[in-house]
Amino acid sequence: MKREDVLDLFAKLRSAGLYPPSGNNPKQANNMVEEFLQQYQSVTAEELRMLTPKLLKMPHWPRYFDVDEELREIRRLNTTVTVKQKQNTGFGRLALGRELNPGENWTMVLAEKCARHTFPDASESFIEMNKLELAIQAKFDYVCGVCRGKNLKECPTGGHMPFLKVEPKSGLCMPCVDAAQCQKVLIPIPRDDDERGEYRSGGGFKSAGQIIARA
Repeated sequence: MKREDVLDLFAKLRSAGLYPPSGNNPKQANNMVEEFLQQYQSVTAEELRMLTPKLLKMPHWPRYFDVDEELREIRRLNTTVTVKQKQNTGFGRLALGRELNPGENWTMVLAEKCARHTFPDASESFIEMNKLELAIQAKFDYVCGVCRGKNLKECPTGGHMPFLKVEPKSGLCMPCVDAAQCQKVLIPIPRDDDERGEYRSGGGFKSAGQIIARA
């Protein structure tokens, strides 16, 4: 993390309606920047990208304790993502419906796909800022599209449809789920005669959980 990154982060926090303990005192504000930089100079650009929206959602100016907690969670998730990279790549391929072209990455391609469908007028900066949430939503859209219902226990969202809501002030996407249960869970609908026979014989349909496990 560089000094410019800290200044940019602090500006975003102020834009979100959060105010530092230093108030408008220039000397104290400069000291805050220097102390924050000294404390978190080892934070990578990717960690900062993931950290920023979390801090913007806080009800108060983030304390070192808050930043440390969020960083620990981000690093834990990044480790988990690295371990599961192979499975996620396979699932991303299913959600996208094709292989990646040279120079592409799964997160950005899936984010753009979701944005085109959900937010047709989305700008490049909006997609970049929300690429992780958009990419995850693209995978959920695929799972929900091919899921045949019935097995509620294996649904990753417990039978509730996931969607994204945009926070007006910051422009950040917030993952949400519909309060009502999906109709596929309540009343599974067979696609063809073979599936109707499978359902009547007790075999059931492929659920979201089975699809994820297979990917």
